[in-house]
Amino acid sequence: MSIQIPAALRNYRVADERLVLDTGLFRTLKHFFQPGYHTAQVKKVVEFFTAALKTAQGDAKKELTAKADAFILHYASDKSTAKIVKEFDKQIRPLRESALYLHPQNRQLFAKWTRALQPAELFQHHEFAEFLERSKLLSQIKVTRDTLRTIDDEPAMLVEGVWTKWSAIQKRFQIEDSEFYGTKFVTDSTGQVYTYLDNRKGLQKYHPYQTVGEVPISVLEDNEVDALRGVANQFVRPEEAHLPQNERDALNAERPFVMQIVTSYTDRGGSNFSETIRNPRHAYMRIVAGADLPEHNVKKGDVFEFGFGWKWGVTLPMEATQGLFCSPDPWEYVPCDKRFVTCIPISAESAAASFDFALRQQRKHVQLGREIGFHLAQQNCTVFDRKVAEHAGVAIPTEIQLKPLLFRILPDFLKRLGEQISTYTTKTSTFLHDKIRAYTPASAGEKALCCLDKIHTAYAAARDALTAFVLLPIRTLLGGWYGLGGDSFDEGEEIQAPSRNLRSWFDLSSYSYNLPVILQEWQKEQGGASFVVENPVRLALLPT
Repeated sequence: MSIQIPAALRNYRVADERLVLDTGLFRTLKHFFQPGYHTAQVKKVVEFFTAALKTAQGDAKKELTAKADAFILHYASDKSTAKIVKEFDKQIRPLRESALYLHPQNRQLFAKWTRALQPAELFQHHEFAEFLERSKLLSQIKVTRDTLRTIDDEPAMLVEGVWTKWSAIQKRFQIEDSEFYGTKFVTDSTGQVYTYLDNRKGLQKYHPYQTVGEVPISVLEDNEVDALRGVANQFVRPEEAHLPQNERDALNAERPFVMQIVTSYTDRGGSNFSETIRNPRHAYMRIVAGADLPEHNVKKGDVFEFGFGWKWGVTLPMEATQGLFCSPDPWEYVPCDKRFVTCIPISAESAAASFDFALRQQRKHVQLGREIGFHLAQQNCTVFDRKVAEHAGVAIPTEIQLKPLLFRILPDFLKRLGEQISTYTTKTSTFLHDKIRAYTPASAGEKALCCLDKIHTAYAAARDALTAFVLLPIRTLLGGWYGLGGDSFDEGEEIQAPSRNLRSWFDLSSYSYNLPVILQEWQKEQGGASFVVENPVRLALLPT
C-alpha cells in the first residue's frame, strides 16, 4: 500500500478510503456547526491506521508507524479525543523501535508504574493498569513488598491472601468516589471498603479512616524485629543519659516494642523560610510489636500506624478546622526526598497506653460522632505524635514561640542585624549595672538594681502584651477568627479559632506553633536511633 502523507504534523480525515489533509474553511465550518465531527474524524483516522498497519510490511510499515506517531503527537493535548488517541498509542507501541509511549497520559501512568517497582510487562494489560491507577491501588501496592504477577497469561493481585486473576477482580470490585473523605475507594457489591496492605494479605476489608488500629498495616519477620530493636536501643532517654551502657541495655531489654516517629522532607528551596516551613513535612507514628499483646490482639511483628490530618483543607493558615485519623497515613503514598524515622524502645505497658490513647481519639470521632479539632498551630500532626509519645513516657519537642520562629525564617542579613542589636543591648545593660555597682553604696546599688530589674520585668510584660494586641489583627486576617474547630486531645478542652479566645489578645505566649521542623531537628539529634531513607517507595520500616 502506497500512502502519501506529508511529514509535517497535520489534521487528517478519511475520504474514499484514503487519508487526506483536513484543512481550510470547509473543515472549520464543519467543526463549528456539526457536533461530534472532530471526534468522528479522529476515530476514522485511527481505524484507517489500524487496518493499514495489519497488512503493511517492511519499510512501508515503518513509514506508516512514523506517520501514526506524528498523528498521536499532534492530538496529544486534545482532551476531546484523548481516550481514542491514548488507546491507539498503546496499540502501536510494540511497533516502535524505542518501545516508548507517546501520549502524555500513557507516559505519566507508565512512569508511575515503574516507580511503583512493578513488572513492566504487566502494564501491557492496560485495563488492569488503569484500574490500579484510578482506584489508588497502585499507590497502595507500591509501599508494600508485594510484586504483581501473571497467572495463565492474566495479571493477578493478592486478594485476602490469595493470588487472584484480573478477570475475577474485575467482576468483584468497583471504584467509588467519596466526597466526605476526598478520595476513591475500592468496594465490593455490599459497599465494603477494601485497602491493599503490606501484611501478607494484600487487598482486604479495611477502611483506612474507620478501622484504624484493628489490622496491622505491615508484618515484620522475627529477624527484622530484632534488627529494628537494635536500632531503637540506641535511643537515649534524657533521664537515663547518666547511666552506663550496660544498665541502659538492661532497661531496654524490658522494652520489646518500638515506637517510630516519622517525618518527611521535600526540597522546595534553600531559604530560611523554606527550611523552616516548606521543606519539613507531615509527621505520623507507628508502633511495632516486639512481643505478643493479647489484650489488643497484637502479635510479634505487627506494625500499626497512626496519622492525623485535616478533614477539610483551610483557606487561611490560622483557620480552625476538623481532623481525621488515618492508617496507613496518606503521606506514605506521597513522593518525598527523604523520610526521617526515629525508633524508641517502649515496654508492653507503654505500648498499650499509647495504643489506647490513639484509638480513643479515633473512636471519639467514628463511634461517638464527635469532631476532632485541627489547627496548623495548636493541634496538628506533630501534636498528635507528641501526645501519643507522652503516654509511652517519652517527651518529644514540637513547639516554638513566635519570636524564635520569626528569627529562624528571616533572611541571613536581617539575622546578623538582629544579633548586632541584641549584642549592643546586652553590652549597654551590663555597662549600666557595672556603673551602678561602682558608684553607689552596696545597699543602695542593690536596691537600684532590684528596682531596675522590676522595671525591666514590668516593661517586658507590657511590651509583650502590647505586641500580642498589635498582632491580633494580623492573626485575625490570617484566619484566626474563623473555622469550625472541635475536641482537643486533652479531655474537656476544645480547639477553636485562636482570636476568639479573649485571654489570648494580650498573651504573647499564645502565639506558639507546633511545626514538623522542630520534631525533625530533634530526630537528627538522636544518633543511631534515627535513620533516613532517601526517595522512599516502600514503607520506611528499617534502615536501607
